[in-house]
Amino acid sequence: MFTNREIVTVGISPCWDITCRVKGIDWGSHETIDAQYSVPAGKALNVSRALAQLDIPSTATGLWGSDDYQQMLSTIAQLSENITPDFVAVPGSTRRNITIADTFNQREMHLRSPSTLANPESLDRLEQKLLSLASENKLFVFAGSLPTGELLERIATIIEKLHQAKAAVALDTSGPALRTLVEAGHVSIIKPNIEELSELTGAQLSDDPHQLIASTKPLLEEVDIVLLSRGAGGAIAITREGSVSGAFRGKAQPVTHTVGCGDYLLAGFLTGLTQVGESGFALQRGLLTATARAFGVKPTDLSLANQIELKVVK
Repeated sequence: MFTNREIVTVGISPCWDITCRVKGIDWGSHETIDAQYSVPAGKALNVSRALAQLDIPSTATGLWGSDDYQQMLSTIAQLSENITPDFVAVPGSTRRNITIADTFNQREMHLRSPSTLANPESLDRLEQKLLSLASENKLFVFAGSLPTGELLERIATIIEKLHQAKAAVALDTSGPALRTLVEAGHVSIIKPNIEELSELTGAQLSDDPHQLIASTKPLLEEVDIVLLSRGAGGAIAITREGSVSGAFRGKAQPVTHTVGCGDYLLAGFLTGLTQVGESGFALQRGLLTATARAFGVKPTDLSLANQIELKVVK
């Protein structure tokens, strides 16, 4: 069903991630930063970047502000040749999210800007772009924040048309958007965490694998796979045929990245799924990729693989 599909990531609310690193800072401080980084980002593009690190090519599309479009193209070209940017340029500037990393006190502050790129006209143009890419060998990954109301209904229509073109769709979002798009149908894969699954099912769920799996049964009438993230507890891949849980069981190591592990989990999972088509193998690949991200090592380093423990959950 999913093997040999080419991956297309779709970002409706992309951003520039600007990270400033400084050795010690507090309110009212005036400090010289040690380093500053600015990269095109958003959850969808983060998935493409994770895939690129796994040597998996992908097309990155969605909306992007025309004011900084050329800068985005130039930066992505420097990041990886495995990412083919094919965004729809729309009027305005892409939002900028700022992370201040205090390396002395080991803490971070995240400042997020609202997205303003989605409107009826830009979504019409995005539909044309996506349908031009759609085929039965494509897997579209809608990841990140999505608009509400009529704009969300418009996205549901786009996903339906992709389904009609025999493409598969994976969804990594939250809140009303997740519920609306699952209920609308035509989504093959979703990746909630426990809080998002609780909101989606209307039940307060604890981190109990049997309870979590039982809660997804109604969802499996609409989707083929639920990839459930449990944070440090690992993840569960749930299908109609059965469920597999997994987690890192090796020696604890210093965690260097706390942000983006979920995007790496999804990227690794989709890599395994499109290569082999089996959810257990895909889960191991996803957990390996997310663990490598957390520890700050290359996701192609397979030395962690034998420290990923998988278990069939009945």
